[in-house]
Amino acid sequence: MTGVAERAGASIGALYDYFPDKRALATAILDRYTQQADAHWQQVLEAAGFQDRQSFAGFFIDGVLRFAEERPAYLALVAAPLGYARSAAARKPLRVTLAKVFQKMNPALTAERAFLSAQVVVQLMKGLTALLKQVDAADKTTVTEEFKGLMASYLQKTCSPPSGSSSSAGS
Repeated sequence: MTGVAERAGASIGALYDYFPDKRALATAILDRYTQQADAHWQQVLEAAGFQDRQSFAGFFIDGVLRFAEERPAYLALVAAPLGYARSAAARKPLRVTLAKVFQKMNPALTAERAFLSAQVVVQLMKGLTALLKQVDAADKTTVTEEFKGLMASYLQKTCSPPSGSSSSAGS
């Protein structure tokens, strides 16, 4: 806590006025990062038009990794044993945003099925970030590409228009 106060240019007493312990501070930072991520993805994904599942997978995974790189504490906090669990309501915005994108890719998807697909994609990202913390730096690109392929395959299966559909990329 002393190091955090020094880096923030605040007194240790002022820091303790807001955060009674390290867990409270870490939870507040993680909550802020999560809110930033939700807002970012809502803006970016709703503006983009994805017809190709491979491009969506690459765009989304690269974006999540870039977000984590810009916030070095993010992955460490996600993995920390904080007992941090967001409520279902707090987890919902990103999943709703993803579900809307999936319904744009395939208007025949029900809202429930699109939301389930969004939940699967979020879990894929959790798996990717967990694995990236375990592999050597030399293997990170390979692992990332594997997950892009997994996500693209999953989305091709679940978010593509039914066979024989007359939808076109230009419509």
